[in-house]
Amino acid sequence: MFKDLPLNALRAFEATARLGEIKLAAAELFVTPAAVSQQLKKLESHLNLNLWNRHGNKITLTTAGEQLYGSCHLCFSELKQSIAFLQPHTAYNSVSLQLPDALASLWLIPRLGDFYQQHPDIDVKILTSNDWQTIEPDFSIDVFIRCLPEPMVLDAAYSGKKMFTEHFGVYASPHFNLHSNINLIAMQSSDTVYDSINWTHWLQQYPHPSLKGADLRYFDSEQGMIQAAISGYGLVLASNVLVSKSVEQGLLKALFPQQTLPWHEYYHAIYRSGRERHLAVATLLAWLDVQALAY
Repeated sequence: MFKDLPLNALRAFEATARLGEIKLAAAELFVTPAAVSQQLKKLESHLNLNLWNRHGNKITLTTAGEQLYGSCHLCFSELKQSIAFLQPHTAYNSVSLQLPDALASLWLIPRLGDFYQQHPDIDVKILTSNDWQTIEPDFSIDVFIRCLPEPMVLDAAYSGKKMFTEHFGVYASPHFNLHSNINLIAMQSSDTVYDSINWTHWLQQYPHPSLKGADLRYFDSEQGMIQAAISGYGLVLASNVLVSKSVEQGLLKALFPQQTLPWHEYYHAIYRSGRERHLAVATLLAWLDVQALAY
C-alpha cells in the first residue's frame, strides 16, 4: 500500500520547507546538503511537479509545495506524537501548553505550583506566544489557550472548551492616594483590543472629576502596566483575569468594581481532537477547568 512512498525524499522536503534552508535541513537530518538537494529533485521527479521556486541559492515553495508541506508536516508531527505515547512512562507523561505571554506570567505560572503538587509525575512544557487568537499548525502542541469570540469556530481537527470571560476595570495599590497627582497607566500596543478598551472609552462611560486632567503613562506590556500599579505609580485599566492573582494576594484592589468595560471574547482551552484521551492532556484540561472556576 505504501511501498511507493519516497519517505526519505519527503523527510528532506519537510525539513527544508520548515527550516527554510537546505543547509539547515541537512544538519537536522545528519546528511550533506548535496544529499538533501538530490532528495528534493527526486521528489519533484516522482510527483512530476515543481515544488520549489529557485532563485540562485534561495528557494521558496510553489503553491503545490505549500500544499504538500502542510500535509507532510501534519503527518510527521502526528507520527512523532504517536510514537512518543508508546515510549516509557516518562516520555508520554508530559503535555505542552501554548498561551499568550501575559496570561502565562500573570495567570498561569502563579498557579502552576498547585498543579505540580497534585501531579508531580506530569511535566508541563510552557510555550508562550504574542498571539491571542491564532492557532498555529504545530501538532507538537497539545493544548492552546486563546481568546476567541462565541460561538467559537474551529477547524474540524480541533475541539475546545470555554474557560472564563473577561472584563476590564480600574485597579490600584491598596495604599494609593486618589487625592494626589494621578497617573493613568495605559497600554501602547497595536493589538486591536486596546482600540476599544482604553482610558478614553472608560472615562466617557464613567466620568470621574477626580481623574480629569490626569496624566497618561504608557507601557508596552500588560506585565509592565500591572507591576507599575502594584508599585503605586498610578491607576491601571486592566483585565480582571490578568490581575486576579495580584488582587487575591492583596497587591491590588478594584477601585470602582461596578464600572468595567466588557470584552466580547472568551478564553478557551483548545486541543487537537483525540488528544484529550491521553492522560497528561486530560489531567491538565481538568485542572484548567478547576482554576478557571476559582480564579
